[in-house]
Amino acid sequence: MTGGAANPTKRVAQDATSRTRREWLALAVIGVGTCFALAGVFGPWFVLVTNGVAAAPYTDVRDYGVGGWSATDTTSGITATPSGNYLSSPELGAAFLVVSVLAWLAVVAGLAAFSLAYVAPWWPRAGRFPALAGLAAAALSLATPIIFLGAFLAAAKTEGLLATGAGLWGSEASSQSRVTWSAGGAWYSLVIAAALLAFGSVLLVRRRVASPLPTAP
Repeated sequence: MTGGAANPTKRVAQDATSRTRREWLALAVIGVGTCFALAGVFGPWFVLVTNGVAAAPYTDVRDYGVGGWSATDTTSGITATPSGNYLSSPELGAAFLVVSVLAWLAVVAGLAAFSLAYVAPWWPRAGRFPALAGLAAAALSLATPIIFLGAFLAAAKTEGLLATGAGLWGSEASSQSRVTWSAGGAWYSLVIAAALLAFGSVLLVRRRVASPLPTAP
């Protein structure tokens, strides 16, 4: 009797191209991690806030990113939004160029990991390449904020943006103003991306290997 029996060959073929929950989770985590890495390319890496008193109380919030700086100045109820590039600050420009290249490489590696993981059920030769690409993306995502710490701080001190001995987080005050500074959202975004991409890659390491189709006797 064969009317109600399932076809074992068809069932195995379907299993070979299906995904486990672990694989779907890995795809989602790697996709989100890559989005965080991409956010790091365009977000602010350093934020400098000045509150002071001149002719009137004022606040200056200045964001520094890979494409230049932008600010929001508020005084006496009037707000201005100046912006600029690093042509007059070549040391800062060089530091952000390095950060930009590393962040884009992390994004490309993340996209490669996601793409390879997505086609893996239909491409057995993918093997460990999705996991390796994900680990490469995680390493680049982690290296970017670490390298930024050294490169930016050295450049900021050379350009006079920060005093010698200052770190990436800090503050200073005088009788006329108070200045605080910290890492921007892009710095934290790459750290989060590194954690997510590493976790997604670990999930892919034990990706289910499809069983070979049974051969006819």
